[in-house]
Amino acid sequence: MEVFEGSLSGIPLLRIVGDVDHSGSSIFDDAVQRALALEKGRLFLDLSDCLYIDSGGLGAILYALKGRQERLWLGVIGPDANILRLFTMVGLADDPSLQIFSSVDEARAYLGETGT
Repeated sequence: MEVFEGSLSGIPLLRIVGDVDHSGSSIFDDAVQRALALEKGRLFLDLSDCLYIDSGGLGAILYALKGRQERLWLGVIGPDANILRLFTMVGLADDPSLQIFSSVDEARAYLGETGT
């Protein structure tokens, strides 16, 4: 797994390439925490090139959403059907602080519409 750091309209963007499994979950968690330290409570995860997230990666996402004092807004870009199913099973898909986008362009358009 590789994590590429960037930004989208000033909000940190982490593009994940490969599977977030046991061997990479600590790298993923560290990248999420670094990104959140830069922008208080907002983050994009581009999962277009990620086909699998195990419990360690899911735990990092849940911790970011629920385990922080300030409320996080998380934009997830391009998750495949399996990852969407996982998010639904654990209740993330219904979390109001999580927004799912099919593409970077859709996320960019959303930001323009909301003035974020």
